[in-house]
Amino acid sequence: MAEEIKEVVKEKEEKVYPVYPEVPTQTQDIVSQYVIDYCVANKQVKWLQETANKKYVDKNGKEQNYNFFQIRKEFVLKFMPELDGKKTETKKVTLLDKIMALKVEE
Repeated sequence: MAEEIKEVVKEKEEKVYPVYPEVPTQTQDIVSQYVIDYCVANKQVKWLQETANKKYVDKNGKEQNYNFFQIRKEFVLKFMPELDGKKTETKKVTLLDKIMALKVEE
């Protein structure tokens, strides 16, 4: 009996969570298991638990727990802001901009 318990403890200690070397290129590539594994590997479990316990009021006025999509949004904002789709793109220089930038010689 004691040996079985030692084996179970040993298995739990040996369990290694995967480390994702590559950052996803899109928010849609992030799945729930990725969020969990990332937070465990980077010691952010407390943050994940706090975020999962957040509440919001739905359109009917009921208080609800965060769902996966809201957790993923918070995750992206905190850990991968480069994937946030609300970034403003750099404006391309138009012909009008080039013309207006010319210096007038008098």
